[in-house]
Amino acid sequence: MIDTAGKVAGVFTVTGQLSGVAQGTSIILDLYSNKVPDSSGAGEGQTFLGEVTVVTTDANGSFSAAFAKAPAAGASISLTARVADGTSEFSLDKTV
Repeated sequence: MIDTAGKVAGVFTVTGQLSGVAQGTSIILDLYSNKVPDSSGAGEGQTFLGEVTVVTTDANGSFSAAFAKAPAAGASISLTARVADGTSEFSLDKTV
């Protein structure tokens, strides 16, 4: 789940939580944008914006990740998380 998304000190940063991920798990987050949110509320992968190759979660599955490329203002974003045993479904959409 994406909690916040926006520029922090000029860098596009996303914070959120991953359910079912043990503390200290290294993950890869893939960021996608869409012109409009999906009608289901769950994200889609219209435009790939990049990945953060290593993110380590805290005890609550919380993460903070900085991406080199930012979506257009008003776009909808979603993430997938990759761990050793697979890739998650798309997160819920977040409009930025």
